[in-house]
Amino acid sequence: MLETSLNSQLTTTATDFEKQRDRSVLFNVLIMTGIGILSLYFLLSEHPDWTKLAWAAFFIAMWAVFYQPRYGLYAIMFFSLVGDIRISHFLPFDKNLSSEESIFYLHDSAAVSPVEILFTLTIGSWLLRLIMRKELNTIKYGALFWITSGFVAIALFGFVTGVLRGGDIFVAQLELRPILYIIIMLVLTQNLITNPKHINNLVWAIMIALFIEGLFAVYFVQFSIFEVVDELTEHSASIHYNTMFILVAASWVIKNGSWYKRLFLPLLIPPVFYSFYVSDRRSAILALIIALGMVGLFLYQERRILFNILVPTAIIGGILYLGAFWNNTSPLGKPAQTIKTVIAPEQSSAKDQGSNYYRFLEDLNTYFTIQQSPILGIGFGNKFYQIVPMPDISFFIFWEYITHNSVFWIWMQMGVFGFIMMLYLISVSIIKASRIAWKLPSSELKVFAIVSTTFLFMHFIYAYVDISWTSQSMLYLGVTLGLIYIYEEFNERLENGETIDDLYAIKV
Repeated sequence: MLETSLNSQLTTTATDFEKQRDRSVLFNVLIMTGIGILSLYFLLSEHPDWTKLAWAAFFIAMWAVFYQPRYGLYAIMFFSLVGDIRISHFLPFDKNLSSEESIFYLHDSAAVSPVEILFTLTIGSWLLRLIMRKELNTIKYGALFWITSGFVAIALFGFVTGVLRGGDIFVAQLELRPILYIIIMLVLTQNLITNPKHINNLVWAIMIALFIEGLFAVYFVQFSIFEVVDELTEHSASIHYNTMFILVAASWVIKNGSWYKRLFLPLLIPPVFYSFYVSDRRSAILALIIALGMVGLFLYQERRILFNILVPTAIIGGILYLGAFWNNTSPLGKPAQTIKTVIAPEQSSAKDQGSNYYRFLEDLNTYFTIQQSPILGIGFGNKFYQIVPMPDISFFIFWEYITHNSVFWIWMQMGVFGFIMMLYLISVSIIKASRIAWKLPSSELKVFAIVSTTFLFMHFIYAYVDISWTSQSMLYLGVTLGLIYIYEEFNERLENGETIDDLYAIKV
């Protein structure tokens, strides 16, 4: 979790780090308990004043950024993931201060969001420190920075061409802004994270945010835990939830994984799993199954005997489960129904077939739109062509602009060069992350690398069938790309003779 002292001392060895965690574990548990009690108080109060709590937390975050820019990175991820446009529409951190439904509403002309304010303060505090120390030449870039910069540059071009073609500038900037977040988070992460301890803090900030989001979901359905409410959260939330499940699995698979996470993370899972399960995102369930299979590969690397016992058992159990629940539409049958929609879509439920048919019609319109301007794309802010009529889902105000197939949406908006650059970014980042996760020695750092690798897989599997270029996902993606650079840097040091203890001795 976050450092318990702002005046942190040097951590000289991994053993010292463990001792420091022993001293602070009670403090961390008390913080988690306090957050839970405070959250329940506001949830159960007849007239809770959320505004004061939100602004107080935001001002604390802004103050912390000036003390240590890295805290801004933690705060951005925490506040961005803790809210959800469906179950806490008043809280999402990426809404402008001009959004009347937002708890941070100030004025109709305040077209900036809290996350962008934290961006500005974090970058300013970081650069000011570098200037004062005359260390501007120490700014890190890396291969993924240049690839991502190329992708963002084409996105900016897509914004200009879209507006020049008569596109809606309001819609265009909403489509562009999340993509800009990727490069900002990448740069901040690979420059502000210098120690495995920092990654640990960042991971805890994300996990606690997801836990609180799960509490919101439980509250949203009035604690009726047996009531299933489809699509409970916004589209991408389920992929973020998956990272918590993978973190728990990887912590147990890797021999030297953190026992703190093995013990405490499962306590955070119940509300998160409930929200994930009732949201019923088929693509997220499928992505989780694939990601767990990837974790199985690391089980083979780490614990060969256990792999030989668990994996065959899981395969046999999975086959028996599919046979038993193939036609079962109860909550217990959801994973089976998800797999059915992939391998036998004609046998899936009427609801799933209707969803698939909508996407089929939407894909036809997407491909036709791409053909009208395959090189440059239609640009942001322009509606895609609908040569095939689709069911009216106008409750989603951008339904004529944003398609569920987020991969080909990039081609449609940014042209073939944007599409190629996106594929290049996906390929390079996954290859790098996979290679490093496999090469790192058994340690908590390896656990983090596994989570990052599987997130990339899950995100882009999900992007092929659902809306994924949202603010929350792009912030998470940017952080993940930045962490890949850090993993590479740590791996190089290890290959040059340093130890995990040496990595923990990097100045905090």
